[in-house]
Amino acid sequence: MNTDRARSKHPTIRRATRADLDEIVDTLVVSHLDYAWERWLLPDAGSRASTLEMLFRLDVDTIGLPHGDVWITEHSTSVAIWLPTDIDLSAEERQRIAHGDDLLGDRAAVAQEVDNIMVRPARATWFLATMGTRPDSQRRGLGSAVLQPKLRELDGAGQTAHLDTSDPDNVRFYERL
Repeated sequence: MNTDRARSKHPTIRRATRADLDEIVDTLVVSHLDYAWERWLLPDAGSRASTLEMLFRLDVDTIGLPHGDVWITEHSTSVAIWLPTDIDLSAEERQRIAHGDDLLGDRAAVAQEVDNIMVRPARATWFLATMGTRPDSQRRGLGSAVLQPKLRELDGAGQTAHLDTSDPDNVRFYERL
């Protein structure tokens, strides 16, 4: 059996810290470069990676790490960022996040409109804000593994979560979990 595949059967999963920020952002950028939503949101392929880097860094540093539950695999090949649905950002944090809209240019208003019409279950206590697995490590169980700690916690507490996706293949993945 391939050692990479064998190792992924039981990958090391841990909570991320601020020291992991650069690796988290890098994993999210490379895993979202060709995702449908990001291609629409950032149509200029030449600047998509750098803009995603700024957006993910802003979100993870301002919201994900301080307010959420961020799980990563060994070597940060896969990451999942969970946020509580009742998050209460400070005025400074809201101001920092608003800078992300500046990075989206003319797509910011439509992105906000899409966010406003998303159906969010009233009883859900957590939201899977984003997750990603490096393309060269996909289909090895790392995405499932990085989601499991929070899913077990939610099941144990009788809580629910929700997520949004633009990819029908992702629906099948999440349904299995």
